[in-house]
Amino acid sequence: MRARGLVHPGRDGGAGVRVAAGPVLGVLLLAGCAGPAAFVPPEPPVPLAGRAFEGPGAVAGEVLAQGWWRAFGDPALDRLVEAAVRGNLDLRKAATRVVEARAVLRESLAARRPEVTAGASAERSRSPGVLFGDPVASRYSLSLGFSYEIDLWGRIARMAEASAREAEAAREDLERAYHSLVAEVVRAYVDLRVAREQLGLAEELAANARDRLRVMEGRHRRGLVPAARVYAARQGLAQAEAEAFGYRQAAERAGVRLGLLLGRYPSPDPGVELAGGPLAAPPPVPVGLPSDLLRRRPDVRAALHRLAAADARVGAAEAGRFPRFALTGSAGRASTELGELTLGGNTFWSLLANLTYPLYNAGAVEAGVRKAGARRDRAFLEYGATVLRALGEVEDVLVVEAEQRGRFEALARAIRTSRARLENAELRYRRGLDDLAGAFDAREALLRAEIQGAGVRQALLRNRVALYLALGGEWGHEGGLVGPRQAGRSRR
Repeated sequence: MRARGLVHPGRDGGAGVRVAAGPVLGVLLLAGCAGPAAFVPPEPPVPLAGRAFEGPGAVAGEVLAQGWWRAFGDPALDRLVEAAVRGNLDLRKAATRVVEARAVLRESLAARRPEVTAGASAERSRSPGVLFGDPVASRYSLSLGFSYEIDLWGRIARMAEASAREAEAAREDLERAYHSLVAEVVRAYVDLRVAREQLGLAEELAANARDRLRVMEGRHRRGLVPAARVYAARQGLAQAEAEAFGYRQAAERAGVRLGLLLGRYPSPDPGVELAGGPLAAPPPVPVGLPSDLLRRRPDVRAALHRLAAADARVGAAEAGRFPRFALTGSAGRASTELGELTLGGNTFWSLLANLTYPLYNAGAVEAGVRKAGARRDRAFLEYGATVLRALGEVEDVLVVEAEQRGRFEALARAIRTSRARLENAELRYRRGLDDLAGAFDAREALLRAEIQGAGVRQALLRNRVALYLALGGEWGHEGGLVGPRQAGRSRR
């Protein structure tokens, strides 16, 4: 049994205070036994323990490591993530919710402690006299007072527990916002890099079509090819130039999105230095990721904290059926002369114990219990729905991973074949065995395969980001915004 919130009345030498404090101490010790019961997390509708995702998985140590984006090996991306965490307004807005929730927790914890007040008063009054006119009287006083509700049934403790859980849920929401921000920055960076790569390939494709047109026009003037070949070359050039406009637009939109994430003025050119060369595809991931890792997801943890908060509020509502016991007291000095307040003989004190029992309230207490129970049930269902969404997200990402990986490998074979075809066409042209048309066709096929390959690499990289986001983990920045993670239960 722990004695919490003991009240020690001020001592002024009066025996009455010591006599009154004796039974009060016993009540306070009894109140020390009250407190919220330990919350036992329920099993979600689909148990997480003992399951494994079929198909491509991920190494837990790699996925849950801090700074997962560093696996891409791109210093420019590292700088962008750091800048986004410092400048993003949505992330700072989420941080203010944590500050607010922790302030509510401090208010709840304060309700478990005595409230002490200090007061001073000065009164001057005149009353009607009978023989000697209207006398004027003065009264001055200094006092200390306290009030304390003894939490016999744990109502206040459970409300504090609910506030602590809500604060933790807000903290998890901030971490989720941090995860989402980093993921969006990486996606925008991948989109920008790939779009610029595809734009460069499209410009090479247009240059190849322009060279083809020049050759076809020259050969047509010499009567070596029909006009249909010239028209076909012009059509190919127009199509290549139109495709280049599309990739340029994609790059500019990615730049605008990246600037917004960094908290800067949105511009097609975000003013960031990109690493050279194409982005490499992520390596394949192994099989058999345990689904129990989803317990690390911030939204799953937040849903569990909110369920615990709702459960604590049910206990607080049930405690409303029982009597409330409160102590109030005051002590101080009073005098008719201001200069005599510090002299002896002017002391007063009072101690009041107040017991209230809800005899009749038109069913308000029972309605409150039912309302709290319904909210707890809703929180449990939301927890289950969050777990199911998490499982679905991971399964969806792994399905896409398998499909995109197969497509990427097929395109890699196509690119190797196209390079071999181009080398063969150029060799035949140098030997006089064929004209340039075969080389132009082979180069166009190679460039189009490389453009498609860049798109599949983009899909693989974006899907890998989705896998990291689906699995959650400790990422390392969000603590610097609002301080370290709070304890899951209220302090006693």
